[in-house]
Amino acid sequence: LKSKYSLTMRECISIHIGQAGIQIGNACWELYCLEHGIQPDGMMLAGMSKCDNTSEPFFSETSSGRYVPRALFVDLEPTVVDEVRTGTYRQLFHPEQLISGKEDAANNYARGQYTVGKEIITPVRDYLSKLVESCSSLQGFIVFHSFGGGTGAGFTSLLMEKLSSEYGKRSKLQFSIYPAPQISTAVVEPMNAILCNHGTISHANCTVIVDNEAIYSICRKNLDIERPTYTNLNRLVGQVVSSVTASLRFEGSLNVDLSEFQTNLVPYPKIHFPLATLAPIISTDKANHEQLSVGEITNSCFEVSSQMVKCDPRHGKYMACCLLYRGDVSSKEVNESIQKIKNKREIQFVDWCPTGFKVGINNQPPTTVPGGDLAKVQRSLCMLSNTTAIAEAWDRLAYKFDLMYSKRAFVHWYVGEGMEEGEFAEAREDLAAMQKDYEEVGVDSVEGEEEECISIHVGQAGIQIGNACWELYCLEHGIQPDGMMLAGREKCDDSQSSFFSETSSGRYVPRTVFVDLEPTVIDEVRTGTYRQLFHPEQLISGKEDAANNYARGHYTIGKELIGTVREVINRLAENCSGLQGFLVFHSFGGGTGAGFTSLLMDRLSSEYGKRAKLQFAVYPAPQVSTAVVEPFNAILCTHGTLRHSDCGMIVDNEAIYDICRKSLDIERPTYTNLNRLVAQIVSSITVSLRFDGSLNVDITEQTFVPYPKIHFPLATYAPIISTEKANHEQLKVREITNSCFEASNQMVKCDPRHGKYMACCLLYRGDVSSKEVNESIQKIKNKREIQFVDWCPTGFKVGINYQPPTTVPGGDLAKVPRAVCMLSNTTAIAEAWDRLAYKFDLMYSKRAFVHWYVGEGMEEGEFAEAREDLGAMQKDYEEVGVDSVEGEEEEVEEMEKGSGRLKRHYHFQSCR
Repeated sequence: LKSKYSLTMRECISIHIGQAGIQIGNACWELYCLEHGIQPDGMMLAGMSKCDNTSEPFFSETSSGRYVPRALFVDLEPTVVDEVRTGTYRQLFHPEQLISGKEDAANNYARGQYTVGKEIITPVRDYLSKLVESCSSLQGFIVFHSFGGGTGAGFTSLLMEKLSSEYGKRSKLQFSIYPAPQISTAVVEPMNAILCNHGTISHANCTVIVDNEAIYSICRKNLDIERPTYTNLNRLVGQVVSSVTASLRFEGSLNVDLSEFQTNLVPYPKIHFPLATLAPIISTDKANHEQLSVGEITNSCFEVSSQMVKCDPRHGKYMACCLLYRGDVSSKEVNESIQKIKNKREIQFVDWCPTGFKVGINNQPPTTVPGGDLAKVQRSLCMLSNTTAIAEAWDRLAYKFDLMYSKRAFVHWYVGEGMEEGEFAEAREDLAAMQKDYEEVGVDSVEGEEEECISIHVGQAGIQIGNACWELYCLEHGIQPDGMMLAGREKCDDSQSSFFSETSSGRYVPRTVFVDLEPTVIDEVRTGTYRQLFHPEQLISGKEDAANNYARGHYTIGKELIGTVREVINRLAENCSGLQGFLVFHSFGGGTGAGFTSLLMDRLSSEYGKRAKLQFAVYPAPQVSTAVVEPFNAILCTHGTLRHSDCGMIVDNEAIYDICRKSLDIERPTYTNLNRLVAQIVSSITVSLRFDGSLNVDITEQTFVPYPKIHFPLATYAPIISTEKANHEQLKVREITNSCFEASNQMVKCDPRHGKYMACCLLYRGDVSSKEVNESIQKIKNKREIQFVDWCPTGFKVGINYQPPTTVPGGDLAKVPRAVCMLSNTTAIAEAWDRLAYKFDLMYSKRAFVHWYVGEGMEEGEFAEAREDLGAMQKDYEEVGVDSVEGEEEEVEEMEKGSGRLKRHYHFQSCR
């Protein structure tokens, strides 16, 4: 995996505003110079001039070899800027970069925004334009300021508005000093801060905030500095900024640029105020007695005393965490540390993003200022966390603002500078809306607002699988065949609401439709054990079957029934508060299963385009066949559904027959035996929608589909074992995981050893721990016969659900404490396409049976189109399995964009 640094250099312009911004700037540029080997006069240290161009994002090089910061220092009065002009680094900056006015803002937001600030905005914009023109690929702006000062608040608001209008798409990141609870530099801080928040919130992409009181406490506690100065505080902030920007400047195994961490940290535009934490913050004396391992520094970042804003994250919930490691750090250590953090009950995430970690690893070790406070260490971590606990800072500020504004105290100073008094009310409303937003995102989702799924069972195969599925769902949820809940379970939970709706009489009705073009199979449901479970309108049948003819199911008989089916589906969809998608069960080889499903999928795609559409399909087996024209129907169905389906999970009867005979000792398996096995797979895939788990995965998390059309995962389930055998087996996590990779357990007749895995989704349920899963996966990776495509060598996605597997009483399967269902996207599945294509070509070369299809209104050209579609898919599967050619750099880079996500998906999400 190439680092971003080795691929592109993107410049950032730093803007330091007011006293706080400029003094932080002094600490930052002092640290950057040390990191890049640049001396205070801007010249590179001997021996470093030609080593690399890591300084390019933050420094421009002149023709004389001098390095000039891409920065601007601005203050409305000259005192603080003059300290830079005469300080140690005076030769580092171009004189035009140091801009000062003659009169300060007097702690008045309005002076910084409307009067004194307006006099100086033009030279600032002019020099910014020069800096931008000197950049070949500007990434964005980093703005340093305080919320409480007149210049830091007022002039920053004015400048951010200009940046937004002139450089709209460039990233705008703020590093801001926020008013502390007890320590204050001005009485009117609350007013300035709330006005500044109002003036910048729509223009900033992300605002990293710290407060002086929190950093004071850290300096006293961790560094034993009795009376910290602003220099002590600002050097700590400088370390945070350096860590956030290190990946722009130095190589790393998992580099994260400004846009990337913002994307992962900011779930909604205005909720963009992450909390900053740094570890280790330790003096040289203490460092000699500490290990400072990856686990220890990770834990430190979640401690209240380490937060750089005075708030307690235990009083809120995390929405996302960005962990930016640097130095001697390995991915394995990071995984283990994150796993331990997740297991801590006091660290809570919002339920809509339970494990939102973004990780960056940069190879450059942290640099310290010689003679400074911090010890030189091998590794460090900066954490930016978006947590609802930050609302404590808003609440404190709002309280102080309301006290003063209720008396209109100090308001005249602002109005006297040309600001309208109404802006105070607008700013306070803005803050109140933000307080409300933070409150709402932290509230657990309303239990009734489930993400429902509608199951559609088409044709004989789909309906008979449906019978097995709903039998199993009812057993899992304690619902009786008449739809009533078993006594004692009425108020336990509402786990069934994803798949069942509850009537006013307390009866549970499946969210499903059964469809067949002839009544025989549907009549078995109407008169069967579960006849009272379904509403009569959900069981739809025609009068004449498709006669194994795709064209009848799609063009003639099927069209007569599609209107009725759509009406019932629309009613079911209207009854859902948060419809997640559709599960469509059918066979590829039948006339109804292939033809009507293609017609229905086209309608679902046009009417419910953004909803997930998953197929559970029976694919034609190599030897066992129910119709001569199966190859025609299957290839036409593949052509008709390929663009409308998000994922198609396929099984074939012959493979399941063999599993039943071998694993369950059933000499002559029936369709009931086969369908109950398929039902266990469906239950495992959907269990996370219905029951709690530590690492739940919903049906939209299709991380095993690297390209839209390569969406046919192979299904495997373990353990498949009879009660007699189960008494003599351990059935550990490792054993059932290994079973899923054995060819004899695959539910499609193909040999995964003849292909390569692109991704695997392992869905565990029952008594399973993350540690056991990680160990099992590691052993799988070490097996040479299990091969992954080289652009995705470790593509594992893991789900763990607490609900143990349920079995049908008197059925074939033993009751076991744990099970795993694996969905694997492998190039070996192409064997199934090849067999089908061969049979299709033999028949179509003689135009055998074609007249039956044309006679039902289908054009013969559709056969050729469908065969071309399959040929293209065969080619796609062949190409993704070919090793990347080293010399084809563009192709490698493109693959890395996709595969890098999958690589990281296991490293930093599989522990979920």
